[in-house]
Amino acid sequence: MFLLKCIPLVIIFFVVPFFLGNLLIYKKNPYMECLSCEKYILGHFAALALFWVLCVPMAFLRTSFTFLAIVYSICLIFLCCISFAICHKERPLSKMVSKVKRLQFTRFEKIYLLLFLLLLGIQLYFAMFYESTVWSYDDYDYVVRSLDTITSDHMSTINVISGEEISFSFKRVLNSWDIYISYLSKLSGFHVTTVAHTIIPTCFLLIGYLVYTYIAKQLFDQRENRLIFLCILSVAFIFGLYSPYSLTFRLLVTLWQGKAVLSSIVIPFLIFFLPDVYNQDWNSRTAFDLLIISMAACSLTMMGSGMSIIIYTVMLFVISLYRRNLIGLRYYICGCVIPALQMLLYLIMR
Repeated sequence: MFLLKCIPLVIIFFVVPFFLGNLLIYKKNPYMECLSCEKYILGHFAALALFWVLCVPMAFLRTSFTFLAIVYSICLIFLCCISFAICHKERPLSKMVSKVKRLQFTRFEKIYLLLFLLLLGIQLYFAMFYESTVWSYDDYDYVVRSLDTITSDHMSTINVISGEEISFSFKRVLNSWDIYISYLSKLSGFHVTTVAHTIIPTCFLLIGYLVYTYIAKQLFDQRENRLIFLCILSVAFIFGLYSPYSLTFRLLVTLWQGKAVLSSIVIPFLIFFLPDVYNQDWNSRTAFDLLIISMAACSLTMMGSGMSIIIYTVMLFVISLYRRNLIGLRYYICGCVIPALQMLLYLIMR
């Protein structure tokens, strides 16, 4: 029974992003095709963005949560089938396996890899079995809201303190993260608390380190230096719990919260993704990638819209200052339009 419950989650977290990522970068750019981690990350952001696109309008229309879950599942199946149909000739999985088989590590690279895997294993263990007892008072809102979504079959219309039905929770109705947890719970059969406190921290910790692997590839050309970077970063995370605002707290303690996923996964990826984007000529598919990242950020928390606009602006200023020319302005506008509309709608509604 336990294994049967795990199968839908394995599909959602590992199979669906693979197919969506292949669909996004199909015949797009040889550089991106060689970065398997980037394909998977973009595919996972696409899944979050699609859920947000469906969830927010349905919440305003007072559609039932069950209907949303059915429509989202059908959309995922449809997109994965399209991806398989157009990408199977490329044999992406076999190419990935052959690349892994061809990998050859030097003696020091093996040492650094084993050290990193040991550090990652320690973090995964505590993500599975460690329970935060301080600085986690938001659970009364996040977990309860996700559970109420399943029990009432309504979205963002239940007061989490009194249990009374309200018009809308305007602070949450523009985001979909709490309802996404409900979807994972309903799909798998695991309780909401188990999904939020055990499954999501474990899976998203792996996704987070996939993002940091991508960052290492952007910073260093040699594989040995990348492994050293990951080892140092892992140690910094393990011993960096100095405040509830530290990245360690978000990544290793409360990763089931939308703002934690935003600060530890989405924002770091966006920072290192934008320099390549701003430095290239206009490409509509790259602009679509930015839209997906922005929608994924907006789906997590209202802070996502403001933080993403700040990152887009700062990176535009830094890259333009480095190049001594204003570049990437069209990409900047494309990335900021969705967060700006979300912020504007929130200010109008509150």
